[in-house]
Amino acid sequence: MSTKQEPLDLTTCPITSGLLRFSLPFLASSILQTLYSTVDTIIVGQFVGSAGLAAVNNVSFICNAASNIGLGASAGSAVMIAQYFGAKNDEGIHRTVGTALSISAITAVVISLIVCLFANPLLTLIRIPAEAREEAYGYLMIRAACFLISFFYNSITSFLRGMGDSKRPLYFSAVASVANIFLDLLFVGGFSWGAAGAALATEISEVFALIWAFLYLKKHQPGMLTLDPKQYRIHKPTAKLVLKIGVPSSFQYVFIDLSFVFVNAIINSYGVIAASAVAVGSKVVNLSQVGISALATGVGTMSGQNIGAGKPDRAEKTVRVGVRCALAVAVVMFAIIQAIPGPLVRLFNSDPAALEESVRCLRYLSLMAFPSAFFFIYVAISTAVGFTTFSMFCHVLDGVVVRVVLSLLLTKVFGMGLVGVYLGMGLAPTLSAIIAGAYFYSGKWRSRKLLESKELAEDPAG
Repeated sequence: MSTKQEPLDLTTCPITSGLLRFSLPFLASSILQTLYSTVDTIIVGQFVGSAGLAAVNNVSFICNAASNIGLGASAGSAVMIAQYFGAKNDEGIHRTVGTALSISAITAVVISLIVCLFANPLLTLIRIPAEAREEAYGYLMIRAACFLISFFYNSITSFLRGMGDSKRPLYFSAVASVANIFLDLLFVGGFSWGAAGAALATEISEVFALIWAFLYLKKHQPGMLTLDPKQYRIHKPTAKLVLKIGVPSSFQYVFIDLSFVFVNAIINSYGVIAASAVAVGSKVVNLSQVGISALATGVGTMSGQNIGAGKPDRAEKTVRVGVRCALAVAVVMFAIIQAIPGPLVRLFNSDPAALEESVRCLRYLSLMAFPSAFFFIYVAISTAVGFTTFSMFCHVLDGVVVRVVLSLLLTKVFGMGLVGVYLGMGLAPTLSAIIAGAYFYSGKWRSRKLLESKELAEDPAG
């Protein structure tokens, strides 16, 4: 038996209290990460107005889609590092870190070049309102030029989570969030640099967090990050495993972001007021979803450990507890949004016309909380057992097929206009929730493993 003292044994602790305790750092980190982008929206909305809001919201989905392309290496490496860490295989950890960072660096440079070269065609494709185009272009160019920073930061936090450290990424996010608020006020409010100032503030803040994360690993995990170029040679068997695990996760989020880009193109055709209303509604709903998302992360990790420990019944109970907790969060957040939508949207924009439309948008988008509570938790079991292709299918179904098709159907066929788009977005997770729930209750996940031992054997040292 290992003599290492763990702060919380997820295979033996009381399930409800253990799940909540383990999820809290993820919740706090998610809130900070959401605030990180929300602060941009609030300050831009107050100092630049509806055009700035539309610019930041539309470009953010393009940047998120690009960043999620690089998620494959970090997501896959987190799983491998977790296994190597449990096996006390430092060489495997270091080799995985070097390979993953090299893949991320190559991907970041390629994506940056593509987005910067095709920035104007991209903005035309999403039908950005004319009033917001200049702001959107400046924001996009700065964010795209700095993808390498974002990719490296996401990779390092994934490495830490793979080693079971959910607190340190929270601290890094806290530093970035505080710096971002200060720099946003300085660049956007003080220097009047508009949306471009918000982009610059975001990237500088991320540099602060990245430097701290790098120094922390250098000090507390010697050998993980070195200046030796040999460490960053791509080890082919390791790269194969990293991408096999991570690419489905990457694709699912890319498709979701692209679906938002497409839906935003529909909304943008209604003008800058509609575009800014969705920007506000989306930010508020994203904040309300972080509790459910954090619980899903906790359920996935806790279930995965129990499956690895040969306790599938305990994993099943974890999912059931997670659903109940997520529904409680959904009820509370839905009630708050329905009760005080006005004060919530006034944080972002003071334009009377935009406020009215933002309230209407928010009331419909808040419906998303209920199907999301089921979907996020049920699909977590597939991730826990390594069935990431199923998770990808469900997310693509939610993010692309249902959201886009339902929005078009309600808008064009039933003539509901903007309300059709809002309702389509709010109800989008419903079908995926049903399918993910059917998979969970079928029990087929019990026969799967996270990584086959023979695949690990094909990843030899050196």
